[in-house]
Amino acid sequence: MRGFTKRRALMALAGAVGVAIVAAGCAEADPLNGGENAGGPGVEFGASVEEWQAAFDEAFEDREDIEIVWQQSGAASASNAPRIEAAAARYEEYSNGHVTVELVWSDAIAPLTEATPALQDGRIDLYGLGPNFEPSLYPLGAGILLEAYTTRSPSVVAGTLSNFGAMAETAWETPEYLAEFTDKGLQPINPMWTTAQNVLACREPVVTLDDIRGKQIGVVLLMQATQVEALGGIPVTIAFADRYEALQRGIVDCQIVGPSTLFSFPGMVELTPYITNAEGAAFGAAGATRAFGSRWPELPLVAQQLVFDVHTWYETEDLGPTLSSILRDLHTAAIEAGGAFLELDDAATDRLAEVAEETVAGWGESELLDGEAFGERLAANREKWDALVAEAGYSEASFSDVYGWLADSLDIEPSRRLYYEHILIPNRPR
Repeated sequence: MRGFTKRRALMALAGAVGVAIVAAGCAEADPLNGGENAGGPGVEFGASVEEWQAAFDEAFEDREDIEIVWQQSGAASASNAPRIEAAAARYEEYSNGHVTVELVWSDAIAPLTEATPALQDGRIDLYGLGPNFEPSLYPLGAGILLEAYTTRSPSVVAGTLSNFGAMAETAWETPEYLAEFTDKGLQPINPMWTTAQNVLACREPVVTLDDIRGKQIGVVLLMQATQVEALGGIPVTIAFADRYEALQRGIVDCQIVGPSTLFSFPGMVELTPYITNAEGAAFGAAGATRAFGSRWPELPLVAQQLVFDVHTWYETEDLGPTLSSILRDLHTAAIEAGGAFLELDDAATDRLAEVAEETVAGWGESELLDGEAFGERLAANREKWDALVAEAGYSEASFSDVYGWLADSLDIEPSRRLYYEHILIPNRPR
């Protein structure tokens, strides 16, 4: 193991999280239950900070402290950086200094397409993998799991929170997908992480099939290209880092992009201020898989539990501004640039829905898993999470009805409790 590098927390966070420490030996190898570990005590979910610290002191009485290298694709100036730093601070506080985190920004150790070997050889420990960038390594992650996101268009708040839970729960229930990671010595922490739906951002208003016909549209996914062609547009595969120049030079007229990504790139909203959603069908979006590398079995049980708990806290914490302040600021920027939030018309939306139906029908021919059973699990989980989120009282306003959901902040706590109960606790190492 790496030696311990002492780093004071960037901010002190009091955790909510009281029950008793429980004794636990080395867990039986089970990828749904954290796999193997180095033994030692564990804590029940909800333990107090003091109980966590006592368990860590016991677990590390005869072992070296550890440092976790957590690589980020984003820069240290990204809008979510303070929440990442807060999550890193939790490691030191809850572990009583036995675990620290080295944050590595902008893929400085390994680019996205080379992250898997870096996780395997220990250069990095934690990363949000993009299976769509490595389809030969993650055929399900780049295929059916990715396509599943496009089979519905969620409302901005309630629908996105429901999709976040349903996609993750379905991924945990799909052993063939989990095996794409565990067979490589990697441990999924969140096997399918999705946030707000992608949108079509254009130089001018684009809402009808006539508007789209002949438009050159920047895409990064095969599913996005299929959708653009079905709508009569011309897909242009171009990395997001190159899109600003491509838009400036007129190489592309529109782009399929996530709202947070669109807003965070300086000057991008001014180039594409007309932001169109597909109500009833979703533009293709890339999910991520939060994974821990080959050092996972070396971690004591309590450290594995902390990894699961901290990252669930972070990912749910990140949803709040993604669905409120960031979208609010994006809307403001679009209006100031002379644009608007729009919806595709019925004919264009129906065309996207047809693509989604054809995609789901094709799952039954998969040689990688029982596609029909997967579709049934996904549908059942979406129905379940729609009901859970609706009961929690979240807004079901559509994208264009900005004043139905627009907010300075969003109370993510009810959704977080649902995620704890239905996803984290059942899959947490124990």
